[in-house]
Amino acid sequence: MHASLLPRWRGAAPIQHALLAGDSETGITIMQMEEGLDTGPILLQQAVPIAPGVTAAELSETLAALGARLIVDALDGVARGTLAARPQPQEGVTYARKISREDGRLDWRLPAAVLGRQVRALDPWPGAFFEGPRIRTRRAHSGARRRRLAGMLRRSTPGTVLDEQLVDRLRRRGVAAAAAAARRAVPRLDVAAFLRGSPDRRRDGAAVPRYKLTIEYDGTGLVGWQRQANGLSVQEALETAITRFLRRAVSPSMAPGAPMRACTRSAQSAHLDLARDGGA
Repeated sequence: MHASLLPRWRGAAPIQHALLAGDSETGITIMQMEEGLDTGPILLQQAVPIAPGVTAAELSETLAALGARLIVDALDGVARGTLAARPQPQEGVTYARKISREDGRLDWRLPAAVLGRQVRALDPWPGAFFEGPRIRTRRAHSGARRRRLAGMLRRSTPGTVLDEQLVDRLRRRGVAAAAAAARRAVPRLDVAAFLRGSPDRRRDGAAVPRYKLTIEYDGTGLVGWQRQANGLSVQEALETAITRFLRRAVSPSMAPGAPMRACTRSAQSAHLDLARDGGA
């Protein structure tokens, strides 16, 4: 059993490559085995239309259900002697190479339709992503550009996670816009939730400058690392400095690279990775 309409997409990843190529249909082929790679004679074959917006995971479920039915029909037909194999056509042969993690990297120079197919074809694995920090994209929508929105898009670098209201406006007007994104190792988020939890994106989608600092403590002048009642501690001094730097109140558990997580008594140093939005 093979998840394509052979001889198209012989190989390891027929479902993903059908979506990447923008095929309008795919299907299941029940074939006899022979030495070549998915070259055996065809016993049964049935096509399935590829619906707009379908992902590899969703298409896999559809094809699995179809394949389960066809394999029973094929075995029954072979046992009864009513099913004869036919050679695969010589025309239309394509190969679906194995998918790698790097195939998920989005290249924002490509057309929106191509990027949309990439997002759908590589869900759930390896997942489409872009850097800065790495963000996995779960859903994408694309359509025709409108001149009135060109200015809004021009102000944002390709790959920017946009404000949720702007995403809605772009979607209504048919302009390509990311619909869902998630950091690695966290649950799937919609755009609004992502922006609320992202320390390095402003609501207008612009990147927030990041600052990496290393602070060393020589053991004098302060009562110790953690907050204490008998005097000024390293933790309290760093919290005060971070609050002034970020221009907002923070606690150790909220600040990226926070003192309580970054300080060690043996090393006597703190490493901070902070984002400050000068335009907010």
